[in-house]
Amino acid sequence: MNKWQNDLIKSNLDLPEKVLKKIWRYATAYERQDCLLAGYLGLVKAALNYNKEKGQRFSSYAWIRIRGEMLDYIRHHAPFTRNHCAACKKEGTELPEINSPVLPLPGVEPAVSDIDRLILEEAVESLNTKQQAVVLLYYYWGLTLKEVGDVLGVCEARIWKVRIDAIQRLREYYKRN
Repeated sequence: MNKWQNDLIKSNLDLPEKVLKKIWRYATAYERQDCLLAGYLGLVKAALNYNKEKGQRFSSYAWIRIRGEMLDYIRHHAPFTRNHCAACKKEGTELPEINSPVLPLPGVEPAVSDIDRLILEEAVESLNTKQQAVVLLYYYWGLTLKEVGDVLGVCEARIWKVRIDAIQRLREYYKRN
């Protein structure tokens, strides 16, 4: 990345926040920080692919890329397909409730059976040490990605990636068992 691309990114760091405010109604079930990180990724991709010669303002070009990254993130992590949501809306029924994180918050008794709890404990034990730490700090103790990063001494983006990898491994574990 060269200097002018860095300057484009630095001068438009507020753009992902502005985009998020416009599309947040689509992302109510998602962590604001996760969508924002996807937006920053879109900003970097926009800076890398921006062509000055085409005459388009960078902010206009970046807006589209940032919005696309955020919507891709939301769609990828959506608990229901768009067809399912549309069918429920057409029939006038509500979407099924999504359970809160399986790991309980301190002092709160979860509505999870003993068998599910045992499977969850085995699944979490199958994660590597860093993934276990991120899952426990984020879901059990309720820390933000930034706070988890401060505790573990890594950047927020790395914590986001570790959390996503851990969730993927937990899903794979559940499918196998």
